[in-house]
Amino acid sequence: MYEFVDFTERGTQSTSLSIQTTFNGITLDEALTDDNGSFITLSVSGRSNMTNRMNTIEAPGLDGLIESSLTTLEAREIKIKYKITDRTNKGFRDRFNHLNSLLRVSKKELAFSDEEAIFYATLSSNEVPEETSNSVIGTLTFLCTDPYKYGPKQSKELVSDYEMITNSGLMPADPTFELEVLEPVTFALVQNHLNEFVMAGRPVDVKETPEAPETKVFHRAMDSLVGWTDTDVIAEGYLNGSMTHDDTGFIAEFAEPNFGEATWHGPAMKTSLSEEVQDFRAEMWLYFHTDQGGRTGRSEMYLLDATNNPIVRAFIEDKWRGLNQLGCQIEIANGVRTPYISFPPKLERFNGKLKVSRVGNQWTFTVQEFQDGRIVNEWVERLESDVAMQPAAQIQIAYQKWYDDVVERMEVYSMRLVRINDVENTTSTYIAQPEDVITFDHQSGDVLINGEPRMDLISFGAEFFQLIKGQNQIIVQPENAFNVWLHYRERFL
Repeated sequence: MYEFVDFTERGTQSTSLSIQTTFNGITLDEALTDDNGSFITLSVSGRSNMTNRMNTIEAPGLDGLIESSLTTLEAREIKIKYKITDRTNKGFRDRFNHLNSLLRVSKKELAFSDEEAIFYATLSSNEVPEETSNSVIGTLTFLCTDPYKYGPKQSKELVSDYEMITNSGLMPADPTFELEVLEPVTFALVQNHLNEFVMAGRPVDVKETPEAPETKVFHRAMDSLVGWTDTDVIAEGYLNGSMTHDDTGFIAEFAEPNFGEATWHGPAMKTSLSEEVQDFRAEMWLYFHTDQGGRTGRSEMYLLDATNNPIVRAFIEDKWRGLNQLGCQIEIANGVRTPYISFPPKLERFNGKLKVSRVGNQWTFTVQEFQDGRIVNEWVERLESDVAMQPAAQIQIAYQKWYDDVVERMEVYSMRLVRINDVENTTSTYIAQPEDVITFDHQSGDVLINGEPRMDLISFGAEFFQLIKGQNQIIVQPENAFNVWLHYRERFL
């Protein structure tokens, strides 16, 4: 096996701050520059390098080598020369520590301000010479195990179920299809003109009558207080302040605490379900930002019966002084509790959902953390309890903080409850209902419904295909059942 390099670019010099480096969405030149010091990208090399991996065979009596027709690309290496400075020794060390902390993530987008392209990269090394002053020049080396470069994200709404898409890149591209469901469906299929297809679920015979494993009872985007009323139900502390909303969800306006009562307090509101539900799954999508030590906060979801008795309370909170850490739990009827789930201490923001389900006397509590529309962490606790078996008739949201502490940033942007139906003896079922989103990610090979993996629905013979260079016909079935968006990045060498 031999290797050769087709082209090697010289380092691109950064004059007058003309090049800046962005990694994982953070521009290093901006994040690490202030009145006391700076980070400056000096040069970048490796962006145009291409190394072929060639398979050759040595044949006796034959001059040279036999070259295999299969040629693949080696991983790409990108080197960034930078200068970092600070006025003080402590500031210099802090600035370096901050730089290293920003780089400790794997296979994230790497981009430069002089080119509309990204690379998927992981830091291989940060080489720093002997530190003789508070100003040094170092080298960041990134390894791109995916050797391609990618153009800006292309997003297109498909206006029909048969549409022609043009891939203007120089290489095939990996598409992602998002299908917003308009009517109950037993399957979803996306196919190209080469008869390659991916399908979740299955079509049903005309003689079959499909049933729904679950029925949506309540779904709010939390963009309006209409339909929500005040409540006098609170499990801990006291009610205080008011609820409001911004463009993305419900937020709290806290009033002054009742001094002398060192406890939790905050606002709460409730609304009625369209029907009483025995077996259910309730979900609360929320954002929680653990900011600085000493801040506290709690986001709560309640289910109440028709006479305002609590059935279950699920909450996520930051209750530790001097430590940014989240924990969560459910409590059934102000008594029975699941084990407490403590997240690893971190300074990052939490974006995800709490889910509580009851089927018979079996309770399940699930916490899911999402990034880029998919689950990256999940915690599950289960218990059996005959306490509070009455039907759920109302759903409630509450925010709290401890006493006079500064509050964390908290926001709930969606709440949902479904009735879980008994379909054990049914041969055909719906896989999605209106407002659900089915995602076919052809890059990762995932099928998601509302961000949750559903590879169990993948059809036999399905194949995640690419958009070839040039014209691609895309076919979506069932007809008129979805609003469809296509996302992809053009790929280059």
